[in-house]
Amino acid sequence: MRHEIFTVSQLIRGGSSNGAVTVLEYNDSMQVTRCKCATGDIPSAVAGYAVGCLLTNTTSGVLYSNTGSVTSCTFSAT
Repeated sequence: MRHEIFTVSQLIRGGSSNGAVTVLEYNDSMQVTRCKCATGDIPSAVAGYAVGCLLTNTTSGVLYSNTGSVTSCTFSAT
């Protein structure tokens, strides 16, 4: 049996966006694990972002992490 492991540092999923937030990477459960925000509009109380999801604000350079839940996200500066 052949077993291959692929490491992806950043996987861009075409057509995936939430307002000003561009989704970059998903996990196996289709939860967002890494994303970026170009305008400073940080998502809140939205679903689909994994706990610990990292969001980079490309305007300010601040890194945020989802400290809430998958169903009600709370992004806090790290």
